[in-house]
Amino acid sequence: MEKEKKFNQPFDLGERYFGKYGSGDTDRSTSYKSRIKEKIRDKDTN
Repeated sequence: MEKEKKFNQPFDLGERYFGKYGSGDTDRSTSYKSRIKEKIRDKDTN
């Protein structure tokens, strides 16, 4: 166990990028379906 190499985990590698370009909306992942429906409706009216 002591000689086991420590490999970087994916989260550790990308940690500095996570949340860097956030939208600030806290419910964005839960409201995506309604946003898509709105976009489709807007597209149809134009």
